[in-house]
Amino acid sequence: MKTQLLWDDNVPPKDGEKSSINDLAFNPAGTQMVVAVGSRVLLYNASDGDLLMSLRPHKDTVYCVAFDREGKRFASGGADCSVIVWNEDGKP
Repeated sequence: MKTQLLWDDNVPPKDGEKSSINDLAFNPAGTQMVVAVGSRVLLYNASDGDLLMSLRPHKDTVYCVAFDREGKRFASGGADCSVIVWNEDGKP
């Protein structure tokens, strides 16, 4: 069996500092992945690892992310005591 790396989990640094991944979730179709990294929410194309959106909605660390059942919206929750529901265009 031959394996091939399609993409890696290197999170793009922000302001010169690396961040760790706190949570991630795939949409129901498995085509997109939303990731909680530091105070950012990153949306990736799951098949090739392309970064689709980098959102910085929270004032503190983002701890959790999840997609809805249809995959049309996703939510992020953070240490700033807020939960934000996003549409597929990255707008709250």
